[in-house]
Amino acid sequence: MPLRSGKKYLKIIFPIENQPFKLILLPEKKIENQPFKLILLPEKKIDFDQSSKEWRKNKYYHGNGTFTYK
Repeated sequence: MPLRSGKKYLKIIFPIENQPFKLILLPEKKIENQPFKLILLPEKKIDFDQSSKEWRKNKYYHGNGTFTYK
């Protein structure tokens, strides 16, 4: 099995004919120059001032960031 450095370590430590177990390797996936698909979502503009006013419509403000519903 090759390491990232390119060395093969299983053939040195356990030669195939002397292995005490059966080694099952899955085929390696090769991605050859497959570009990633970038999906761009449409840009949405949010009016935070208006949304804050809408959120506060049905609440009473008591100070210190506390609210209760009407």
